[in-house]
Amino acid sequence: MAIETAFSSETVDIGPLQSVVDSLLTEAVEERVFPGGLLSISRDGKLLCRSWKGTLAFSEGSEGSSVANDSVYDVDGLTGCFITVPLLVQAVSRGKCALDERISRYVQNFGVHNKSGITIRQVLNHSSGLKPSIPFHSELEREEGLDARQILMRGIGGKNLVYNRINRSKLRGVPGEQQVYSEIGMILLGNLLESLTGKPLEQLAIDQIFKPLQLSSSAFISLDLLRKGRVVPDVERVAPSEFCHWRKKALVAEVRDETTWIMGGASGQAGLFSSADDLDQLTGEFVRAFHGESSLLDREVFRSFVEPDSSFPQGWRLGWASPSNAFRLEIPPEVDAQSVAASGFTGCASWIHLPSRTTIVLLSNRTMPSRSNKRFLQFLPKAMKSVGEQLGLLQ
Repeated sequence: MAIETAFSSETVDIGPLQSVVDSLLTEAVEERVFPGGLLSISRDGKLLCRSWKGTLAFSEGSEGSSVANDSVYDVDGLTGCFITVPLLVQAVSRGKCALDERISRYVQNFGVHNKSGITIRQVLNHSSGLKPSIPFHSELEREEGLDARQILMRGIGGKNLVYNRINRSKLRGVPGEQQVYSEIGMILLGNLLESLTGKPLEQLAIDQIFKPLQLSSSAFISLDLLRKGRVVPDVERVAPSEFCHWRKKALVAEVRDETTWIMGGASGQAGLFSSADDLDQLTGEFVRAFHGESSLLDREVFRSFVEPDSSFPQGWRLGWASPSNAFRLEIPPEVDAQSVAASGFTGCASWIHLPSRTTIVLLSNRTMPSRSNKRFLQFLPKAMKSVGEQLGLLQ
């Protein structure tokens, strides 16, 4: 099903939209969905409204640092959509690879255990049959007797260890039969990009996304540089993601995702830290790419990533989810087909309605202090439904 470019809607009344956004965030903070959060909405490259409420962390008995317009969050699984996908769009448009080519052509040793036929497309739309995840940190502790600090000290060796373990892994399903989200698949795509270019993923992001778009608050934060004191996090600006019992500390400017942490802070699945301004700019670039106005992303290749897959019309696109799946929300089929979305474990989410050039970005740290907080699962669909109604996307 192709996404139509025509879309008509009434002009958005900014006052009621701002009121709804303010109320959503205030209620979420009061009900401890998260310590604080930020919600930003743009249309046609112009900011419609933005609101931020709460603090960067729960601070019992005292006031913590307040969320600000430029607060930075660990966006976790949104890294795949915001970094891995556009880098692959560029790789395909430059002829470095093709979507229906086998991963094993580019990633050495991946083809064992019946994985040789898995294509780039199948990994992107999560029909590869790969396992959803592998508990790398538990395996390292059990098999090699390493604690968290020793794992960190391994440096770049941790990345190679993870890549080798993925290459040796067995399938959980038959490739092409069904879609099951796989963190392993997104990490594998990061490995693919590094194999295609000879550059680490974090450098590709700098060269091909951050610098061209002038994103000043986005980065993969190197754990090695943190350990050596060459990077000092701004605790007044960077929201802690959680208190981790495995790492025995609150994580500030250290990626929450354990596997990405072992890899040094960057993977195709996680590791991106960013702000609302930067993500508004990045999601706006995706809109421009869809309409053929981007100098960064080829229109036809980008469209092939975001249009519904005929084999899985209600499921995953190439690296993107549909909003109905991402938010567990009933959405009109035509709006669902015209949109892409993402939701990350730390409490960040995005919805892009491509024909109307509308982008929604939510930043929060619902895993602070603990990932056992489940209130966000009820908040996210409620928030997106309320905003979607105000924007004329939901009736």
